[in-house]
Amino acid sequence: MDPVIDVNQKKIVRLYGAFGAGLVFSMVPLWSAALVSAVLVTGVLIIAYVLRTDAEHGSLSENHMTFIIRTIWIGSFLALITTAAASVYFFKALDNTPLQPCAEAILSMASGMSDPTAMERTIDNFMAMPCWATYWQKNLMIFIIGGVIAAGPILIYFIVRYVRGLTRAIKGYRVANQKAWF
Repeated sequence: MDPVIDVNQKKIVRLYGAFGAGLVFSMVPLWSAALVSAVLVTGVLIIAYVLRTDAEHGSLSENHMTFIIRTIWIGSFLALITTAAASVYFFKALDNTPLQPCAEAILSMASGMSDPTAMERTIDNFMAMPCWATYWQKNLMIFIIGGVIAAGPILIYFIVRYVRGLTRAIKGYRVANQKAWF
């Protein structure tokens, strides 16, 4: 026999569903998916604030809305920290020497240009130069490690909090300490 799910519990589970969709879209390596993710998570945050305002103090809805709100804000703060750490890693580890011959060629071509469209074509030519293949080949592992530093801990944080909240909501339980960071 399935337990009866009340209307508020359905709203909570649906909101977790939208939050989960935002998390899934955040892992798709496309700008459009990142935009959809940002819109979904921002929408979830706004709706959570509205639902929490309308909820009775101490209710299941207030508990989960507080948990969702804190998950998004704390996760965003941690993302700033991991992005900064990845940036420091990139600046220290990236080897830009493969780009030097191409940069020198561009500078010599651009030195006498006054036409902005000619400068744009020169920059486009720079992007097509063979230096990029060597640059990517030499720095690929650094980009992978930097990506893991920036995104790995945040994805783990969001997924753990998401699963914890969703499983509690489905069962009709409150999150034990919804104000905890972890």
